[in-house]
Amino acid sequence: MFCGACDIGTSCARAICGATDSRFSSAISTPDAVARAAPIAEAINRLGFPNYYGEQRFGREKETLRIGLELLQGKVGPESIAPARRRFLLRMSLSAVQSALFNVVLAERLRDSLFSTVSAGRRDAGGGEWGQFVAIDAAAEQQRFDSRQILLTGPIFGPRMTAPQHEPAAREGRVLSAWGCLPSTYAVCQTDERHAAAAGRLPDALRVENESDGLRFDVRLPAASMQPPLLREFLKTPAGDLP
Repeated sequence: MFCGACDIGTSCARAICGATDSRFSSAISTPDAVARAAPIAEAINRLGFPNYYGEQRFGREKETLRIGLELLQGKVGPESIAPARRRFLLRMSLSAVQSALFNVVLAERLRDSLFSTVSAGRRDAGGGEWGQFVAIDAAAEQQRFDSRQILLTGPIFGPRMTAPQHEPAAREGRVLSAWGCLPSTYAVCQTDERHAAAAGRLPDALRVENESDGLRFDVRLPAASMQPPLLREFLKTPAGDLP
């Protein structure tokens, strides 16, 4: 469904659903755009769209991400960074790894058709902003998600993160292992990131219309930073943020 349904392109946590702080319109010119975009828009209005972190998080040629991984894997120490840049780059590089791991977990959920499925043991959010909990009764929480009462989240690995349980814990553990990271290494991740981020976004009033200059999107989103992940679903451009 996502990043693979219909290619109409010419060239794919962080707030509770329902906020409408940003509104934008964007036009894309391509033949039969409206007909090809309609099923994608319907799915996004119903289920949301993947909330990937953008490639700008990882630095030029992913240099910031590389530094963060080497720090977490013990290949280098903070002293390897020039003093003038050390404080800033330590924070940014570790945040880059957190964002990359979030993207990988989210991509695996999409691959396994779990994007909009509540799993027992997974951390989710509901109530007030970022009122986080671990799902116990998956069926009951699925009903709450389907009625937009809760938000499914992805991991921002670090000391503040609520630990998942059961299969979600095993899934995230496999990702950490594949990246050469251990949960204990994240004791050093004293970044400004939240302890979870929204795995998907539910837009408010997404409309796709045909105008003289091409396909036009009209949608309300919590923030302007949500525009690229949304448009990626229609353009089918490579995510770019998955190392």
